[in-house]
Amino acid sequence: FFGPIRYETYATGGPAELSDVEVRRRYLELAGLDGEAYDQALGRFSLEDYFFLRALAEERDPYPGFDIAVRAHELVDAVYRSAANEGQQVEVG
Repeated sequence: FFGPIRYETYATGGPAELSDVEVRRRYLELAGLDGEAYDQALGRFSLEDYFFLRALAEERDPYPGFDIAVRAHELVDAVYRSAANEGQQVEVG
């Protein structure tokens, strides 16, 4: 998610962009990790690494687990298959 996000919606009335600084700020805020230390760490590591290592240190299963990762890949695969077939509906999984 590093870098700006460009998007367009009916409400924006045209292309809009969130700066990379704003993307990072919003991400940290949503994750409940707003603060200078987290902002600096995010420049060197991903929060996924942080959450994974914290779960291991606390002797609990990391989240998301393998099952969620597989489901996410199935969803992305379905998106690609749908796009290859002119947007027709496809089954996920």
